[in-house]
Amino acid sequence: SQQAASFSNGLADGDFGEDNQRIIHTIRQLNQGKKARINTILFVYDTMSDGERVLREIAESNHGIYKHVTEEEIRR
Repeated sequence: SQQAASFSNGLADGDFGEDNQRIIHTIRQLNQGKKARINTILFVYDTMSDGERVLREIAESNHGIYKHVTEEEIRR
């Protein structure tokens, strides 16, 4: 059976605050066999925050793609 999970902090910046490491660890545990490909998207926000690091790590650790969507791309 296939399952899907979605994590969101509601801000689209990928920074889960104090829960960053817990979220990464939980995803790693749930996807041990790497059966699910997890893609992540960072919307608009500064790419120097922990959010970018967390989203990149989640995607790269799970055969996914990290995408940063800029404000310019949204306005198109």
